Formats: sequence, C-alpha cells, structure tokens
Amino acid sequence: MAGRRSTYLSAAVLALIAAGASAPSIMDQFIQEKEGEALKAYQDGARIWTICNGKTAGVTRSTTMTKAECDAWRKTEIGQRLEFVHSIITVRMSEPAWAGVGSWCFNVGNKACAGSTAVRLLNAGNQPAGCRAMLSWRFITRDGKKVDCATPQPYCSGLWERRQGEAELCTL
Repeated sequence: MAGRRSTYLSAAVLALIAAGASAPSIMDQFIQEKEGEALKAYQDGARIWTICNGKTAGVTRSTTMTKAECDAWRKTEIGQRLEFVHSIITVRMSEPAWAGVGSWCFNVGNKACAGSTAVRLLNAGNQPAGCRAMLSWRFITRDGKKVDCATPQPYCSGLWERRQGEAELCTL
C-alpha cells in the first residue's frame, strides 16, 4: 500500500489503510472528507434538510448542532452502520472494504443497501462486481426528476466522486 495513488481516496485515507487502521477509523475520515460538516441545517442537492456530516433524520430548517454533537452523532452512526453491514454481508472482507460498503450504506440507507444488487453480489463471493454495482447509486431526485450525478451538476455535491471512492475502498 505504500506509495499507492488514488484519484478518489485522499492521502489521509490511504495513510490509514497503509497503517492497518480499522474500518470505523477509515470510514470516519472518508465521511468527514466527502460530507463536510455543517453545524446549521442546509438543503442538500435533493433538497433534503441535512446537518453535521449527512444527518437527515429529524432535521428541519432551524436545526443546529455543535461540533461535539456532530462528532458524537457521526461516531455512533458509523458504529451502527458497520454493525448493520456486518449483519447483512456474509463473506469476509478487508477493513477498507467494510469502510467502503459502510460509507455507501450510510449514504443510501439500510433498506436500500440490504436489498441491493451490490450486497447480493458481495454475498455471492463476487466482490469486484459487488463493488462496481455500488456505482449505479449515482442518482438523486430533484424537483421530481431523476438526475444522474455522474454528469456535472451543480447540486450533486460530489456524489459521484464519493461513490467512486466507496467502490475503490470496497475493492481493497
């Protein structure tokens, strides 16, 4: 892993992987980089009220949180998401792969994750195809229209780059 270059993974994420970091540590770094952090609610590209590093449940226009609250929420969410991912994926994977799938499920939600082709392929032992299948989750719905974020869109906020990073982590 030393000296590895990536288009979608930062030097910080690659350094964690090279050091043998755990999936929660890798996922935490990756999510902070890809989601950013907002302490005041904002509408994401699909016009969903969002705060912290991607929290949407219970968020309204007037929601605010402190940095400490966001950090606590993110760490709890990462733990819960990885626990869920471990409950639905029955094959062995590396820590970076768990982080990639965990981040993807964090973003698309448990129900979508569990019923996905990606998880089916991973459980069938076809990790390369399962990781590639995560890339099909590149759309948002905005104003009632399905928008492909793999093409430049001002309101996609890096979704395609995130998906490619998650898929890359998944293959490691």
